[in-house]
Amino acid sequence: HAMRAARRKHWYDLPSRVVNRGFVWVRERLFRPFMAGVVTARYAVLAGVIAIFASQAALFIQGDVQWRFFNAPERGSVTGNFAMVEGATRADTLAMMREM
Repeated sequence: HAMRAARRKHWYDLPSRVVNRGFVWVRERLFRPFMAGVVTARYAVLAGVIAIFASQAALFIQGDVQWRFFNAPERGSVTGNFAMVEGATRADTLAMMREM
């Protein structure tokens, strides 16, 4: 009895059936032809991957892309430094501090 009941189509299985139908369509119409092209042009694809990797390695070596293992956690306070010219008054310093 359990096997016969499992074969029935229930209304609550509709989202799953729609997603599965869409997945099969994408797999058969988009992904398989794309992968067939990748396999056919494997040397061109490999050359492209190496070129992209080399460009990213060059950006990293030049210092344009910085790598951090973990970002520092956010701090609870903000600090700032500013320099005043000689002869600046306290009011000038307070005004600069408010501006920052």
